[in-house]
Amino acid sequence: IRDSSFAALAPDTYFVAVDSTSLLAAPPWAEQTYGPAGSWDGAVFSGAAGPFYGGEGATVSDAPATLAGSEHVARAIVGAASVSNVDFGFSFNVVVNVENAGQGSLRQFITNAINVGGANAMYFVPAVPTNDTEPVGDWWIVTLLSSLPVLSGADTTIDGRAYDNADGATVLDPNGGEGGNPSFPGKWVGTGANGIVEDGGDDPTLPNYLKPELEINGNDTGFVLEIGASNTTVRRVSVYNSAPGISGITVSAGTGSLITESFVGPRADATQPVVADQVDHGVAILGGAADIIDNYIAFTADGGLFVDNDSLIQGNDIYWTGTVGTPNDGISLEQSDLADTIVIRQNRVDEANAYGLEGWNAPGGWTIEDNTFSNSGRGIHAEGGGVRLFGAGSTFRHNRVVDSRDAGLVLAERSAPGSNKYNLISQNSFTGNGTIAIDQDQTNIGLVNPNGDGITPNSGAPATCGYTLDRVNEGIDHPVIVSATDTGATTTVVGTGCPSSTAEIYRAVTNGFTDNTDPVGGTGTDHGEGATYLGSAAVDGSGNWTYVDAALNTSDEITALAFDATNNTSEFSANATVAAAQDVSGVVFEDIVGDVLNDGVVGDAFNPGVVGTTVRLYRDTNTNGLPDGPDALVSTQATGAGGAYSFTGLAAATYWVAVDSKT
Repeated sequence: IRDSSFAALAPDTYFVAVDSTSLLAAPPWAEQTYGPAGSWDGAVFSGAAGPFYGGEGATVSDAPATLAGSEHVARAIVGAASVSNVDFGFSFNVVVNVENAGQGSLRQFITNAINVGGANAMYFVPAVPTNDTEPVGDWWIVTLLSSLPVLSGADTTIDGRAYDNADGATVLDPNGGEGGNPSFPGKWVGTGANGIVEDGGDDPTLPNYLKPELEINGNDTGFVLEIGASNTTVRRVSVYNSAPGISGITVSAGTGSLITESFVGPRADATQPVVADQVDHGVAILGGAADIIDNYIAFTADGGLFVDNDSLIQGNDIYWTGTVGTPNDGISLEQSDLADTIVIRQNRVDEANAYGLEGWNAPGGWTIEDNTFSNSGRGIHAEGGGVRLFGAGSTFRHNRVVDSRDAGLVLAERSAPGSNKYNLISQNSFTGNGTIAIDQDQTNIGLVNPNGDGITPNSGAPATCGYTLDRVNEGIDHPVIVSATDTGATTTVVGTGCPSSTAEIYRAVTNGFTDNTDPVGGTGTDHGEGATYLGSAAVDGSGNWTYVDAALNTSDEITALAFDATNNTSEFSANATVAAAQDVSGVVFEDIVGDVLNDGVVGDAFNPGVVGTTVRLYRDTNTNGLPDGPDALVSTQATGAGGAYSFTGLAAATYWVAVDSKT
């Protein structure tokens, strides 16, 4: 404020008071940031011009009708010369205190942002001490006495990063350190592009969740932060203690918004609040669209995230959700629709009360990649799996699904039969889950709450792939591993599957849930879990495939899944054990006398070996124990010296040796 002057003043001491309420007509109300030399802080006059955040008292609002009530006052001593540069600076974006309302408060900043045109970014320069009472760390707490206004001004940023009021530029960090899931200090998630859990390599890593300096205590008053306009950002705050049934942060309107680097549910020191001080969902996207990136979301009474509109959910640590009601999920997409673009990438969801990721009765079409879903199904109820997907066209790849109470991934449908299809499940890692890794729930279609039905037997007709269009993922059969043979340098895996599909081969970790404990019944063979992705093989038009691997060894356990050209993906196959290669060998000889070796032995003068005879080896492909048309030719040889032949590197199976007597 420089464009004003008081002329022809007699020598004396004067006090200049700026009426901050007159900068703009209410409701906007700016707060002082800069003061001239002689600025009054309630105790002393400043010796030099510079930062002067909050005026005389940062917690007191300007009452400019009287000098005593004025907050923005400076002394000017007029002598023989005029006094100039008595300059005052004000900002509509600065927050200087932790009051519920009034000049310089968070509430006033939001009011300003609604009423002042253009982009408005909060600048937190506390001119008051930290006011937490916890033993570790220091931070500022705004305790609300009523709900904050809806963030209805576009391009508004709430930013809890704190700056030193001595210069307005130095970043303060009195609440140093990180938060995040205390059970997993390591930050690797998913498998990375190679599909292999390495805890290193190309596995993605979570960010550092730095403890925020500003905490907003909703104080059970209602909404804490509600985003109602486009391009709104919430950054570096802790939000807890919303009213019962109200989420910590709600997005109700607008597009292009961002929630990032915040704690939603935990206190600013990353600890769990008492039950009465929890939020319902951490973040709920109900009417607008927002990205949720790099947040620590934990200790929620209900689920962690509730998303029903466009969103990128990335880099979040979601922990111990659903502490009060059941069943409550880590991430819920259950009210999304086909027009929504939802990407869930590189998050860790641990200790969810129900599913780590729930797609309840929604149309699908989501991309879910490089996440870790662990220890899902903490509550006592039917929903104990890691992930449940409804709908069509979702992609689930490069994820880790571990230690769920029940199935790792359930594919289910409750509405129209055939609504669950074209769902790609590829290059994930499943271990330690209570039942099978991938469960196509084919027997509970249309029921109230389908949560998996165990291993689904193949149709028995490989050429048809098991397709039934009204079944989950169109009922595609899992592949069959016919043999896995260690020949020394490499292992060859041979199998059958849906013609023209892709088979993926995995190292298997058995969990004791075999197909004779499945409600359908079966042979008592483990199906998965597919723990480590090894590679893939194209299934030919006749339903055969071969995969060669240099890392597999004798006694390794493997399994496989298949997906077709439209991404329908099967359950895991029955496991197979890699076996050392075996040989079939012998001699073709001429029994000159015809006395079946009564006159000697193979190879002597009376029973010489015949060189150059054609010998063919067939495999009992249809396993019926009979040499018949469907049996596959494995190899053809001509006998060598002494009439010997040898077929080496064979998998355990029944073979037929056929000698061409005409040769």
